[in-house]
Amino acid sequence: MVSLQRIYGEAVHKNFSTQYGNFPPDKPVGIGDYGLFPDRTFHKLGELSDSFGITLKPGKPSTSSYVEFKSKSGVIVATHLAGDAHIGEVGKIGRAKIAFSKARGIFFCAAGCRTQALRDERALHRHILSLFTKNEWNPAWVVVTGAITSEAFTLVTSADGGAEIELGTDVDGPFDFADLRVSASLKVIRESGIGMKWIGQSGTPLLHLAGLRRKYWVAGDYQVKIRFAAEEPAEDLFALRDSILQSGGRVEDQVDFGAIDVVDRGT
Repeated sequence: MVSLQRIYGEAVHKNFSTQYGNFPPDKPVGIGDYGLFPDRTFHKLGELSDSFGITLKPGKPSTSSYVEFKSKSGVIVATHLAGDAHIGEVGKIGRAKIAFSKARGIFFCAAGCRTQALRDERALHRHILSLFTKNEWNPAWVVVTGAITSEAFTLVTSADGGAEIELGTDVDGPFDFADLRVSASLKVIRESGIGMKWIGQSGTPLLHLAGLRRKYWVAGDYQVKIRFAAEEPAEDLFALRDSILQSGGRVEDQVDFGAIDVVDRGT
């Protein structure tokens, strides 16, 4: 059975083609962290600076106000004002209802987003290939090369068909209906059939990741097929590396390091 964690990871990459999910999404993560990539999500193991003495320079951060996605079908999000307030005993509360007609559905939104990327990926490329050549780098590891932090995000998945969750927050003065999905002051009023949920929390839910990639030369047209190394047994990459070194070749001729969403690229 497909895990809800994998559904989250695949949904992130489907909606943001160069990004993957951090798991758990409220765990602090930054550029230069490395870890594993199970279920299409990132699990931090450590930091390159602490483990290998590699210091990376991030670029200038950029900001965006709000991002949102949900399952292609079977997810309905409705927002409204209600007068029967009980959360803070004010005149009105804003409510958001997220309903799923199918199991393994997903709804995600994030506000106050801040994006930061690595300034020089070529230096990182050289460092990782050097570590791999010296048998100090696991091909299953990936590195965070970009991080999208959020002041407040909401992530909800359904465990059952017919799952629902209703959220509420005090409304005082002007407001945006988007706030009813992602505000840090949101409270769960009721829920049923819900799987994972993070409501109005801060964190780093979206990441750019890079890892070792194996090159496959196609005879005749000089095309290079690149496969993400973590998707094949580590023993295969170690055996390939040893074979290259024993023959006097260069590891970088057959192994690359770059964005893990790249599948095929011509030279």
